Amino acid sequence: MVELYIVLAVIFTLLIISFAFAYMIFYRVSVRKKPRKPDIKSLFSQNKIDIVGEENMNLSFEWIEKHITGNVCIESIDKLKLHCSLIEVEENTDAKGVIIVFHGYRSFGARDFCQQLPILHEAGYNIMLVDQRSHGKSEGKYICYGTKECNDAVLWRKKASELYGNEMPIALFGLSMGGATVLMASGLLEKDDPQVKCIIADCPFYDAYGIIKHVLWKYNKIYPQPIIHFVNFWTRFLADFNMHAPSCVDMASKSALPILMFHGKKDKFVPTSCSVKIANELGDRVKLVLIDEAQHAESIYYEKELYKKELITFLANHM
Repeated sequence: MVELYIVLAVIFTLLIISFAFAYMIFYRVSVRKKPRKPDIKSLFSQNKIDIVGEENMNLSFEWIEKHITGNVCIESIDKLKLHCSLIEVEENTDAKGVIIVFHGYRSFGARDFCQQLPILHEAGYNIMLVDQRSHGKSEGKYICYGTKECNDAVLWRKKASELYGNEMPIALFGLSMGGATVLMASGLLEKDDPQVKCIIADCPFYDAYGIIKHVLWKYNKIYPQPIIHFVNFWTRFLADFNMHAPSCVDMASKSALPILMFHGKKDKFVPTSCSVKIANELGDRVKLVLIDEAQHAESIYYEKELYKKELITFLANHM
């Protein structure tokens, strides 16, 4: 009998340790942190700064700040106030459509899209630059890896109709976690939605479970099994999202929207294989552009003219 109590005590202790360690991981990967300081050298890798130039990076940020024409908010399903900045075409100019832009994990729109936004604006599109939940000026404590953010994206699509009318073509454009967000959101849109014309996803991950498991091992040297199941307990209990929620392919397969994807071949944070797998499983309606030397979220830095050509051609063909 004593031996049984010892065994039970050991099991109980191991469970307590596992749950405590898992909570530390959960806190690190899902809980909102203080925003980054708007300093170019702290926001970008030296590699990106070397390619574009520090002065040009600063000019890109100044361009975005100068061209913001307004701000709007919506309320999420779970009662969070979400924020979005507007960059609209010049007065007395007819917009070709509206692009709703979703940034990546622990980032913000001006950082992730500092190169893309002037291109879209010059091409004649209104832009809605979203602060995803738990980022920027939007409320929220937990980052949910697209599983809740995709519902927010659908609400932003409805807001676009309120702002620009029911005839204005809409595209959803996301990078990294934002890319996963828009792919998941495509499966939530009303069937045969006449306004949303296409999806653009730059370096998206395949699903929440896969990317968290990958980051635990690749960047933290934590073997994900079995601790990731304890982490999932905390994501479900505290943040109300399941890491085993449907993947980007599960969701996007419910839609017939054309998809353009970019991914760097040297991406280690979100492996290139994620986009390759998504493209292979969704079939011919996906165009995947792979950039040879680019790491995570760097495709436009290495092949700006190719990126611009593919992006604008895709939009012109579908918007």
